[in-house]
Amino acid sequence: MGTATVRITGERLRAMADNGMNLYLTPGASAPYWASSRQFAYDECVATPWDVLRANGYEDVDDPDGDEILEIEVEVIDPL
Repeated sequence: MGTATVRITGERLRAMADNGMNLYLTPGASAPYWASSRQFAYDECVATPWDVLRANGYEDVDDPDGDEILEIEVEVIDPL
């Protein structure tokens, strides 16, 4: 078990929100991925664009500058 830090620009985060994408994690994977739905049955949604905003002190997708780097840390879970 560990953590992964995900970094994304404000502009890309807006695009993810506009396209209904969330951050998913496959158990046993080393990093999460952005998608509109999970790719595998056991994948878990670990963050939404709004989670990333709140983790960086923002409330709205239009608040951060387009080139500002936003970060969120997610827990990477080993499979059972």
